[in-house]
Amino acid sequence: MVWGGALEAGDELAEFAIDFLLTGRGTARQLVCALAQRWPAHPALEYVLILSLAANAIESTWSGAESGRLACDTWRMAALVGVDLFDAQSMGLPHHTGHDLVAYWRAHDPFFLNA
Repeated sequence: MVWGGALEAGDELAEFAIDFLLTGRGTARQLVCALAQRWPAHPALEYVLILSLAANAIESTWSGAESGRLACDTWRMAALVGVDLFDAQSMGLPHHTGHDLVAYWRAHDPFFLNA
């Protein structure tokens, strides 16, 4: 469990995220879209936490320039998801689930969809 058991599926998502990044299945940007599309009913802010956990795990476990860049990019994507959620909220749009986040991207900011 992550964060004192606050997330029931957090371990599964965190494991997916770390595996996705370290096996070269895609970039941190592509991971964001994969999380939202694979788990659309999850709270959208959970993706920010999962990205942060993955970035921290990479920073804490591996060294070198490549892993440093990967961790930094993953932290950056976590921040950008937070920005998108705030923007959706500011516009009065649904912003609570992955499904809401994908709908926001389709209508307003395709950055993650075009990864």
